[in-house]
Amino acid sequence: MRALLGCVSEGETLDETVANIREAAEGWLEVPLADLGIAAGASYEVHDGLTDARYVWNGARNYVRLDPAVMPAHVFVLQRS
Repeated sequence: MRALLGCVSEGETLDETVANIREAAEGWLEVPLADLGIAAGASYEVHDGLTDARYVWNGARNYVRLDPAVMPAHVFVLQRS
């Protein structure tokens, strides 16, 4: 499994870790498509293991927003569509 780098918060407990997230963070997540065997023009499904939400992404760069009041974290699992 390959880790995708992102924003980090830490604490002694999960509650403390979430409390340490002060502001919304947003940006573009770069998915290493070739490393994952996904063709550059192919669509693929991203499953959020925390919320069970599913998204269809295209291309290597995809927008992600983390907001401590709404969605403080995502755990994405990628699947080819």
